[in-house]
Amino acid sequence: MADKPSTTGERFRSITACETAGKRSVQFWGIDYRNQISTIFRDAPTSAWSGWLGREDFGIGGPSQFTSVCVAQLENFRVQLWALDQKQQLWSICESYQRGTWEKWEGPNWNNAPRLNFICGCQHTGNRSASLWGIDQDYNLISCYQSKFGKPWSKWAPSGVPDKTKFVYLTAAQQNDGRVQLWGLDMALQLWSCWELLGGGNWTEWHGPNWEGAPKLLAIAAAKQSGNRGAAIWAIDRDYKLISNYQETPGGNWNRWYLKDWNEPFGATKIAAASDSKGVVHLWAVSQIGFLSRKSQLGPGSDWKPWEVLAGSSYVPPDAPH
Repeated sequence: MADKPSTTGERFRSITACETAGKRSVQFWGIDYRNQISTIFRDAPTSAWSGWLGREDFGIGGPSQFTSVCVAQLENFRVQLWALDQKQQLWSICESYQRGTWEKWEGPNWNNAPRLNFICGCQHTGNRSASLWGIDQDYNLISCYQSKFGKPWSKWAPSGVPDKTKFVYLTAAQQNDGRVQLWGLDMALQLWSCWELLGGGNWTEWHGPNWEGAPKLLAIAAAKQSGNRGAAIWAIDRDYKLISNYQETPGGNWNRWYLKDWNEPFGATKIAAASDSKGVVHLWAVSQIGFLSRKSQLGPGSDWKPWEVLAGSSYVPPDAPH
């Protein structure tokens, strides 16, 4: 069995998370600096989290090592996972009909993808099932999509970007009204965003740089909220502090960037976010010294619990109850 990821010596180089259905509620994947992929999940919103599972615990075939990972739920609520190997070749695997089990890895160069630097996926509504965006080796933004589950994915095509803009980081989320919003960081660490006009339909122009007054950023992650709110986005600024912004209503106006300290343990270098099957959002952060921590809402659209450091670390976050 693959070694469990360490929270004291080896940081994750890539993390992602997704709502799941059927036998599971929400699941997290991480790739550590040994290029080993691991996952944990929760069967129900109130159940305990699983132990860590390694590469051999899901999927058949495929490479033994990866460098980057992303995930999206499809229209039928099955999950599809994509990962880049050490040659930047794209692989993919989908949940089987018995959710919680997996089919075979497909690749390399899944769907005839070129070699990629970064990948990002998101579920759609309307006439699309999901989309996958990639940043190629020339830092061009490309994408493909699936119209309905079981249908072939579209060919990769350039995605319209502002003139000469080269992206290095992406995140996407639904806005709790069926429309997807996409964000990208350019080479100057400036934030841009565009969104669907209708679920599964056309898109707006890109808005930016420094969308909604954002400072320069190192990493971003977004998730759909439930209740009376839309999407939320978290970001790591150049001081390794977490900041956030959220939509006041589904698909509505954005509030403002909260520059307050989220009390993340020892600063953050990587973040991922996802809601579970009951609409509770979970936020994961990798600290500068390698701790993987999780912070969860008390309920859909509500306040947050303290940080919890994973994998049995003895470190106590600053906002943890004593």
